Amino acid sequence: MIDRNRNSMVYNPTSTEMEENLCYLLLATERAWPEICGTLAPEDVSDTACRAILSTAYTIAESGGTPWDLVEYIRRLGNHVDFPPPNGFAVWLGRVQRKYCMFTHLAKQYAESLAELAAKRRELAAAERAVHEARETGANVAELLASELGALKSNPTKAKYRTVMDTIESIVTESINPDERKQPVPTGLMAVDRVLNGGARPGQYVTLAACTGIGKSAFALQWCDELAKLGRKSVYFSLEMPASELHIRLLAARTGISTEILSTGRGLTDEHRTQLIEATADTDKITVIDDVRRSLWEMRNPVLDINPDLIVIDYLQLLPTDPRLENRQLQVSANCRALKELAMSIRKPLVVLAQLSRQAEGVTPLMSHLRESGDIENTSDLVIFLHRARDPRTSEASLIVAKNRNGKIGQVNMVWRGDKYRYDVAETRTNFDEGESDIL
Repeated sequence: MIDRNRNSMVYNPTSTEMEENLCYLLLATERAWPEICGTLAPEDVSDTACRAILSTAYTIAESGGTPWDLVEYIRRLGNHVDFPPPNGFAVWLGRVQRKYCMFTHLAKQYAESLAELAAKRRELAAAERAVHEARETGANVAELLASELGALKSNPTKAKYRTVMDTIESIVTESINPDERKQPVPTGLMAVDRVLNGGARPGQYVTLAACTGIGKSAFALQWCDELAKLGRKSVYFSLEMPASELHIRLLAARTGISTEILSTGRGLTDEHRTQLIEATADTDKITVIDDVRRSLWEMRNPVLDINPDLIVIDYLQLLPTDPRLENRQLQVSANCRALKELAMSIRKPLVVLAQLSRQAEGVTPLMSHLRESGDIENTSDLVIFLHRARDPRTSEASLIVAKNRNGKIGQVNMVWRGDKYRYDVAETRTNFDEGESDIL
């Protein structure tokens, strides 16, 4: 910022927008704090509200707390002098939430840029002190300035960048002591997991797309169920069906009891009741949330509380959108980018279900069939299509991996078990992009 008047020109290297955006990231995602800690100090920011937030973050961390716990900030800053009443902190938070995007990968860049601006302000302050002292004492201004700047350089702030050796060290450590949280999350279908190189990886944004009624919700729920059997947790955000309906589908898949019997209770036998009791094992690992009013911001809280291995959102086109954006394509694109940021910030695989356009009916799905936004393809790490004929006389289906940043693309031949709301791998050949065939 340059401030001009008749007698002076003052250069003040600050960026309130960057400071506010960084503080928003700090409050929105746990990934921001490691990039800020040790790089940017509270006194390095010029905005008083942002300084209060950073100071609170360091205080929380020093006391053993989590510096991204929004509830803790509300408790500590609710009546803070830098957030005027009424509801000062809440008003500030609402303003920055509407103003900035959750680009988590920029946290490191913002912290380092703000630290550089703070260093420039300190250098300017040192120059002012040298000039003032030279005027007062008549000493040589160049020598005074060199002394002031030398004092600053004796304790520099060093930015920390991840090197290739750091990555090699992580790979070696992981090979000796594998951390389950960093391992791929398998679907439970061996042929599919082989194509996906073990499953979906932490931080990946996975698009699972199909035409209406093909069974994308069933496949996503089946994925959660397979994880539950391994003792791993999942969160399923359902914007289309109530939780009770998904629970019935889950029980039908586990017991073989028809959804009609489970929905109405008519025809339920003692044997069925025994099966249902046995089927509840490990179902507490699957959390279904059917609050359709939740925004992407509000979805973070249960995810951080539960700490699941997999998150499912059913489905993309039903997510709340920003009404300020001009058209539907821009709204879906904004949600795609926000979902990508969410996956990277929480370091969990995020499976987002999506509808295909009507042009995909009866033909093999293509990327161009993804409805309403090319950003679906661009932001996804994995794009998976489910395809099958609507003919009730056939159960043949296919799972198509159309995009995969960490493995093969190709098709896995599947069988649709409509009575159990699940897909199984067919005992046929599967084709991969390398031109191989694999016996399943």
